Amino acid sequence: TKNQMKIKDNKTIVPAIKIGSPITLATLNSLTFVDDPKGATNGGTSRTIDTGIDDTVCSSDYAGAGTAKAYLSCYEKYSERAVITSSFDTDITFADDDQLQFVYDGTTVNDLADLISGANGTAAYTYINYDFRAFNGGKNDNNYYLNFTVGDSTIGSFAGNQGTSYANALDEFFNTGLVGSALINSPGSKATGFGSLTGTDDLRVTVELNAIAGASIGDKIESGKSYPLTMDFVTYGQSNDGVEQADRHMNAIWRFESKENAVNSGVMKTEVDFTMLNQLNVNQTSTYNNTKTDWEENRIIVHQDMTDEDEIRVNYFDMGADGVETQVGDQLAAPTHSGVVEFDNDSYKEADTVVITLTDADLNVNPDIINIYTVVTTHTLQTSGTTINDDAYDQVGKPNYGQNSAGENFGRLLDITFDDELWLDSDIPNGSGVVCSTEPSGGDGLANSGFTLVETGKNTGVFTGDFQVPAEYCARSSGTGTTSSVMGTDIEVNYVDYRDASGEIIEVGDGAGIRGNTGSVSLDRTVYPVPFGTIEDFSAETSKSTPNGRSVFPIHATSVSTLDSAAETIGSGDLTIHIRVDDPDYDVSAAGEDQIAENITASDNRGPLKIYVARGSDSIVLATAGGDRTQDGVIHTGSSVVAQNSANDGTPELGPILETAPDSGVFELDMTVRYTDGPASTDCSSKTDNWAPLNGDTNTTDTSANNAETTRFSTAASTGDYC
Repeated sequence: TKNQMKIKDNKTIVPAIKIGSPITLATLNSLTFVDDPKGATNGGTSRTIDTGIDDTVCSSDYAGAGTAKAYLSCYEKYSERAVITSSFDTDITFADDDQLQFVYDGTTVNDLADLISGANGTAAYTYINYDFRAFNGGKNDNNYYLNFTVGDSTIGSFAGNQGTSYANALDEFFNTGLVGSALINSPGSKATGFGSLTGTDDLRVTVELNAIAGASIGDKIESGKSYPLTMDFVTYGQSNDGVEQADRHMNAIWRFESKENAVNSGVMKTEVDFTMLNQLNVNQTSTYNNTKTDWEENRIIVHQDMTDEDEIRVNYFDMGADGVETQVGDQLAAPTHSGVVEFDNDSYKEADTVVITLTDADLNVNPDIINIYTVVTTHTLQTSGTTINDDAYDQVGKPNYGQNSAGENFGRLLDITFDDELWLDSDIPNGSGVVCSTEPSGGDGLANSGFTLVETGKNTGVFTGDFQVPAEYCARSSGTGTTSSVMGTDIEVNYVDYRDASGEIIEVGDGAGIRGNTGSVSLDRTVYPVPFGTIEDFSAETSKSTPNGRSVFPIHATSVSTLDSAAETIGSGDLTIHIRVDDPDYDVSAAGEDQIAENITASDNRGPLKIYVARGSDSIVLATAGGDRTQDGVIHTGSSVVAQNSANDGTPELGPILETAPDSGVFELDMTVRYTDGPASTDCSSKTDNWAPLNGDTNTTDTSANNAETTRFSTAASTGDYC
């Protein structure tokens, strides 16, 4: 079979990685068993299991020992397992309320207090990591419910029930099973009793053995048998702002149950994954709860750049062929990386899709999955009933981390700004409490854009996200909050790199402009034929040569003396012009054809396109186009566009101009121009009596009072006629 190095086995070596200075059982002085201290006598029988463990290094000649009783009262170098040997003449059987008391030699209460507090206030997370599986043949037993009490000699007499408020001790901490972790301290909430945990007395830990409801425990400590155990006080995380080296805490040890890769090969193999701390996981208990020692997968924490003399090192104590025990180890760098964030273009317009690419291997915290980072949208309900928003709202990151001493958001990973203002929901007060009363169009804050950073694949460390440029944003720099156009602003993406290549916290970013495109308008021809009418458009003529004759085309001009029948003409000659507007600024939809439907004034549905006819210095305005709806009206002389009113006597509005294809940015419309639609002249026909109304009136041929003419034009021609 394949051999394995096991923590519970004192016949094998156990390699370990140690970072910093955790408190382990390497300084254990004695282990005492107390039989039912909560019994009727309120004091139980106390028996010492083992003494003299500290400073005794276990030999690594496991093969020469041959039995489980070979290594007595020692600790293993590098892995710092304590091998406890029972000195009892008879076996001990565990039962509810029994206790094990660990007494350290030279490790004081102050040492633990310093480990927890760190140099700058409360360090992040402190755990008791333990492995007592040796009591159960190397297997875990979740029927155990262990109660840890940590303090000094005041908890050494076992005079009272567990749970008594001792003068100098941490409160009790519980955990299920013979292997696991118990969190005894976390940021901002010191363990109860921590303030009084001081002194130079040797550190003591009492472990009360209980069974979970409906279960029982009954493991034995056999007389003369040795049991490898581990119990460590470890710390992770940061205090203060995490900028200074003294703010970063890492005191931990991981032991590896390496397994032979093939039968009788003598090659032991272990895979080690590590999680690099960043601003999003440094204050999460799940980050540290997920550390593990297991032959299939070992997961450790790396708190900063670990290169050169700080490289991660695995060691074990080996008996060489020459009979000399020596340290054997290897090391590997765990470097941090400088992150880079960038836009996919140098400039954008409204409704363009912005793609952001963030490259930082440090964010690849789990190489087995695609890592995803989302925008914070967390609200908190205060005791007064007021709902407030997290400091990192509308920023990619994690909620509930608060701010550092500089007023910066701890949970911020990435944000977007317009002209250096955070792209924040208009309803959310900024640091000065400013909001916008009007919601911006086209998108309101990063969260509402649907932005998410998604890793491009497993283990790539490259993340992308996209959003559409909004039309407006809530600008708060004025102090009052104004819904403003993004046009002409600079957009920036900012990434807080928690650890760059040198292990420092820096901010990097990229910028682009929100700029408009120069539009253009064109006709489908450079020269058009002159439009003409039909017989029905004119009053009767008696002579072909009559001045100011009808604008018609006879079929055979030379053979017609007097045009009095439609059959003698080639018919209607209205002119259709095709207008093309090329302006990508109006291509604002991610899918589907857009339209120019933008009123250029708030009081009138008037589009941005004006269509007019000029002859010399004379001109008339036929219509406007590109407004949000059509509107009847009349043609006006001169170059000015006249506003509409209820009488429909303003300039006609043709309404929205449609895009030719979903992403073309080209918009087209057709318009009909009659022979009448030009500036007035004495050369124009005076016989027209059908003006084809534009103002919504019924067609009329009443020319005597010029009523028909004013259904198409704003005024009757004072000189000559329109044509």
